[in-house]
Amino acid sequence: MLSMTVCSTYLRPCLSSALRLMALLVISLCMISCYCNYHTRAILDDVEAIPRSTPDSALAALHAIPKKDIITIKDNARYALLYTQAQDRCGITVASDSLIKDAVRYYSHSSDQFRKFQSFYYLGQINQNAGSRDAAMDAYVKAENIHANSIPHNYLSALHFRKSSLYADSYDYSKAIEESEKALCEARLANDTSGIFQAILNIVEYNYYKWDDPFADHLLDSLALYYGDVSVEDKLDYQALWAELMSDTIPADQLVMHLDSVLAVYQDYSIQLPWNRIARIYVHAGYPEKALEALNHIPAEKFSALNYVVLSDVLDSLGQSAQALNAYRKYVDLSDSLDLILFRQDTRFIEERYANQIRRIRTNQSFAVTAVLLFILGWFIIARTMKIRKERTKLLEMFAELQEEHNSLQELLSKNNDVNNAAKEILGNRLRSISAFLTENRPDSLKNVASRLETLTADRKTLIETVGFIFAIYQPAFISMLMTYGLTPAEMGFCCMHVLGYRTSEIGDVINRAGYYNISSEIRNKLPISSQKLATWLTDKYRELEG
Repeated sequence: MLSMTVCSTYLRPCLSSALRLMALLVISLCMISCYCNYHTRAILDDVEAIPRSTPDSALAALHAIPKKDIITIKDNARYALLYTQAQDRCGITVASDSLIKDAVRYYSHSSDQFRKFQSFYYLGQINQNAGSRDAAMDAYVKAENIHANSIPHNYLSALHFRKSSLYADSYDYSKAIEESEKALCEARLANDTSGIFQAILNIVEYNYYKWDDPFADHLLDSLALYYGDVSVEDKLDYQALWAELMSDTIPADQLVMHLDSVLAVYQDYSIQLPWNRIARIYVHAGYPEKALEALNHIPAEKFSALNYVVLSDVLDSLGQSAQALNAYRKYVDLSDSLDLILFRQDTRFIEERYANQIRRIRTNQSFAVTAVLLFILGWFIIARTMKIRKERTKLLEMFAELQEEHNSLQELLSKNNDVNNAAKEILGNRLRSISAFLTENRPDSLKNVASRLETLTADRKTLIETVGFIFAIYQPAFISMLMTYGLTPAEMGFCCMHVLGYRTSEIGDVINRAGYYNISSEIRNKLPISSQKLATWLTDKYRELEG
């Protein structure tokens, strides 16, 4: 026992100190966590405010954030989105979706429509870079179906550019033109000169591939309005496309001279030249060596089916028939491949599937709204019907009460010959008014006489008060005595009916049973009555005062 006492004496301070240290440690960790979280969010806010023209600054600022400081899921999603966006603006080709998926997972269930759009847009871009075209189209369609009012027009324009390039890769030029026209519309709403210029270039190019030359030429002429305000890359694209479109109308030597002069200007810029188009122009002008040199600049992974057509023409012009045939077979294999056919079907199916899904959602919403409106209407009709029935029942009950009162008054007046003449006259008047009402033809709707019926029913209280008023004229001493006890006019009229000789049951017939017991109880509480009956006490007092 002594050892337990000693242990508790020495251990209690130690335990108390340990608990205090633990609490202090937890508070310190929470404060550090809050500081790191606040500091991280401040950096992310600063990164978001960095202009589009300096994306390298945004990327450097994001690199400076330690991973351990990104604590919450929300901050991690925002970091992933901003980092992917900065890489895209810096021209870095990203083919791994491991980072952007953090943003997609969070923002797909968020109310932040703009960041949800950005997440799906960059997921589509990364899948497109990785060659997963169906996954890219799926992400783009999800982005497109986010409420457009919350998305800036320049982002919607970029989305349609991406979709048009996917369709162009599968040689579905009709859909590619359709998406480019949407991109052009959004670029005009955003007042984006570069976007307008590039969209028109795409439409011209895709129409050219569809052999719709007049339409392409007409659009190309409209680009002169924007030429002075666009970037070097856009100007180069314009010059190359113009040269390709004019290859049938300008002499070959003049065309090649023009193209060489353009390349001499733009090779000084650190930009990617459109070597596939340049190769097509050279081979069309009859310069296969220059065309082959241009094709050698294209990486193997970006060598498209159309490039193999150009390569086939080049090799054939150089007399290499076998190699030309192999290149043409490559083109046939790529353009007619099962994967490409399936991709064309899948991309159209993805859009149709989402369009049908949206239609189903809107249809379900319409059904839900209609069901709610029908429920409210039904509830209103039921409530209104119940109210009408309740009012009708009440009126019928009042009518029945008046009939009962009429019979009771008629019986009272025939039995009580000793009733005061004045009171008898009042009761007679009451009886006549009820009789007049009851003997009228009952209308189709009792509601038409509801106000009159309620007045007649309420007159019961007036009847009793009138009896008291008559007594005040003829027996003032008795009424004065009742007034000293604070009785109301109706209560004094009730007392006078007792003095007139009415029995309890008879008074109850006039004012209804519940009303009788209530008023009787109130009167007994006010008068100095012990064990006597109310009627006996009142009669004795009346005789005492009136002689």
